Amino acid sequence: MRVFARRRPRRSGGTPVLRAVSGVGAERACRAGRRLLAAGATALVSWGTAAALVPELGPGALLLPRKVIGCDGTDFPVDSDWHQRVSERLPRELAVHMAPLADAAEPLLSAIDKSQLAQRSGADAADMESAALAALAREAGVPLLVVRAVIDGADAVVPARLVTAARADGGLDVLSTLAWLACSPSQWRAAFELARGFRAALLTLQRVAHEVHT
Repeated sequence: MRVFARRRPRRSGGTPVLRAVSGVGAERACRAGRRLLAAGATALVSWGTAAALVPELGPGALLLPRKVIGCDGTDFPVDSDWHQRVSERLPRELAVHMAPLADAAEPLLSAIDKSQLAQRSGADAADMESAALAALAREAGVPLLVVRAVIDGADAVVPARLVTAARADGGLDVLSTLAWLACSPSQWRAAFELARGFRAALLTLQRVAHEVHT
């Protein structure tokens, strides 16, 4: 997520904060986490976007879960002191959702996919990276925090073509996506809603970044 990160680990100004873009998926998140630990990181933050699993969460909703639930049901609690410090720094008018975040082994393309994961996990939202990073943090014995913002609501449809257009750095192959959209007018509405959701999530994360770094 470019709000905070660059492709390679970098130190942020004069503060001891390392950052790296992982891209989509557990394997990429784990590789990025290992790079950060090798570069000297003593804690890990899973920062980025997520999908809502329940209707109460719309695009832009801020997620600060107290735990992550792996695909096998394993619970990964975040660091409670760190979680509290961050939540106390956020403005009161910014709604913070602290329900569990589930691991999605595959992209959640339909409302049915999301509903089924909600029923299995009991979580309100899901992503494809946080559980892998949480497992790595547990293995390394370092604290973990998860900060995510919702892109797509529980009833949103995600065209599979947009998922495959995601690059390794987390960006989108714009030219091929535009070419696909030109030939797929039936998908314009879904693509527009996702773009709007991404914008809402980005604004939320920008605000959180400002609040916790000022």
